[in-house]
Amino acid sequence: MPRGIDDLDDVQVRQAAKLLERENERLVRQVLALQQKLNSVQGHSIEQMQLLADLEHKLAVRNKMIFGNSSEKRNTPKAAAEEKKPQTGHGPREQVELAHVEREHELDEADKVCTSCGGALTEMAGQFEESEEIDSLERQFVVVHHKRKKYRCACGSCVETALGPDKLIAGGRYSVDFAVSVASRVFAIYLNIEA
Repeated sequence: MPRGIDDLDDVQVRQAAKLLERENERLVRQVLALQQKLNSVQGHSIEQMQLLADLEHKLAVRNKMIFGNSSEKRNTPKAAAEEKKPQTGHGPREQVELAHVEREHELDEADKVCTSCGGALTEMAGQFEESEEIDSLERQFVVVHHKRKKYRCACGSCVETALGPDKLIAGGRYSVDFAVSVASRVFAIYLNIEA
């Protein structure tokens, strides 16, 4: 019957540990010797390898100074793990202080026809193309949430979406009424009259 580790006495355990430690040291020396051979075959000395590591570190420091933490130029997992900084400058921002109004847009009856087979389009329940814009209602600014209904044909080859509101700029955040309101107020200020 084979003996287990519990069957060994302290002397045998110490001898086994010393043997394993010597074998470990021998393997480490062998790995270091092989690494030196590899470096010499590749044309690199230990000094060159150290110089290369120092240069890579200096390059990383310089890139961080030039490109900052969120640059596309650097590929570091640490930068990806950092929390996002708050957005500064232009771009859509939450309009939490504005009232929200929801509007649903439907297809005209003439457009509720499949372009492939001519069949009738039925409403896709709960399916919308959604967008938001800031609008002015009786001198009150609100966020209007547009829900453009989607329709499909029974044949499965046609999906239509209701048209949304007209925009001054495609995908713009502000409604035409809002732009007219702002322009008329600016014009009124220019003419020194109250709007």
